[in-house]
Amino acid sequence: RERGSGLPGNRQDLALKVGDSVNALWKEDHRWWAATISRDNGDGTYAIGWAPPYTSWPGEPRQRAADIASLKGAETREVVNFDVCVRFLRRMMALAKDAEEVSVIPEIVFHWTPAQNHRSIIEDSLLVPGEKSNAMGKKVQVVNGEALGKGIYTSTDPAFGATYGQGARGAFLCLGIPGRQWDQASQGAAPRAAPRAGPLAALG
Repeated sequence: RERGSGLPGNRQDLALKVGDSVNALWKEDHRWWAATISRDNGDGTYAIGWAPPYTSWPGEPRQRAADIASLKGAETREVVNFDVCVRFLRRMMALAKDAEEVSVIPEIVFHWTPAQNHRSIIEDSLLVPGEKSNAMGKKVQVVNGEALGKGIYTSTDPAFGATYGQGARGAFLCLGIPGRQWDQASQGAAPRAAPRAGPLAALG
């Protein structure tokens, strides 16, 4: 199968239905919050009510489907795919031959992103900005800047970066290859972007 055709074993039926638990965009602060679909208006919009502890917030009677992120498939589950494993191992083997002072011992890292991005990551794996997502049908865009260069930003601390999830209920637990590293504070050199991590599970 050609690269970019997606990971069909990870695809889910994402049709929105009454009673579904979702994340929805709140127009007041433009952040995503837990909600439940209460009615299908039949015109591409849905009535939603906010989930605990936000049940006191007024519901949205006509929320656009584009502003609703299904949580189907983003529950705690394995999302690793054979194709991803092969690419990961090839990259690790190539790095091992690259040069000295290159770490190829995988580390567990965590990646936070808003819920509306979960489906494309589950289907296509993590992509560097500029690569095309089969699930979205367009290139991945830079959203939070490139302070340390273009790449996929992760942390070994599962709580670090949670704000980038914008209300998402979980993060992606990944294996990452550290590669060549620099101490930016002491050496004053810009760190080289780490090789791509491969997602193992979406943590609910």
